[in-house]
Amino acid sequence: MISIKSIPYLSRERELELGKIIQVHGITSSEGIKARNDLVEANLKFVLKIAPEYCRSGNPDLLEDLIQEGFCGLIKAAEKYDYNKGFKFLTYAIWWVRQYIIQFLNQNQKIEVDLDAPITEECDKSFLEFLEDVNTSTDYELWQAVQTTDINVCLGRTLTDKENLIVRLYFGLDSDRFTLEQIGMIFNVTRERIRQIKKRALSKLKQRHNRTLKPHLNN
Repeated sequence: MISIKSIPYLSRERELELGKIIQVHGITSSEGIKARNDLVEANLKFVLKIAPEYCRSGNPDLLEDLIQEGFCGLIKAAEKYDYNKGFKFLTYAIWWVRQYIIQFLNQNQKIEVDLDAPITEECDKSFLEFLEDVNTSTDYELWQAVQTTDINVCLGRTLTDKENLIVRLYFGLDSDRFTLEQIGMIFNVTRERIRQIKKRALSKLKQRHNRTLKPHLNN
């Protein structure tokens, strides 16, 4: 039996090729199913990496459930992947994986989230303070390294699916940061429309968590 962790990631060219097969032949055709499965199989270990972030209790049964939800999100991402955008598959899949996991947690657990609380015991900055400083702070690498379950769940519960993804892409919560223009390409809308949605999302966070996000709300 081949270990999931030993399966190599695909090249960008191969990802685009598989995405094209899925779109051209459809997800119910034999060609589409095989292409989807190849795309999913090559990224299964990403789910194994992400799921434990949402299971800090270490409960093995919960972790197994979260991994299964993550796999479902990965399959959905493969079925909806638009190769014409030219983006890496994981850039798109990250959101679907997290969204499926967060929805499962929302349905099965009561999770109280405080974005004003210190992000770790070693760092007394809150999530929202990091959002304020993300463009200029020398702690940016630390910010990327200390993403927590609470932050991910909070974004999933406070924002719409589209707002959540836009915030994650704009601030680089999962990978490289995207510009407003690049995010607009994903959603087939203008830069200005993405700016408006980002502003609305940050306003929601401000209202719910009683913090100011002046550097971004004024952009």
